[in-house]
Amino acid sequence: MFLAIDRISKFTHVEFHDCAGKMEGAAFLRNVVEVFPYMIHIVSYVFATQHESS
Repeated sequence: MFLAIDRISKFTHVEFHDCAGKMEGAAFLRNVVEVFPYMIHIVSYVFATQHESS
């Protein structure tokens, strides 16, 4: 899952992918630039992994 959130307006964009590789991440960022209603100046990120319980 990839998620983009504007902290001020709370505008969000989310995409679900089968894997979270470099190509999917790059495609997600291109999509974010297209769907956000204003210019993006700063991108910060948090990498989190999904833990499955056994």
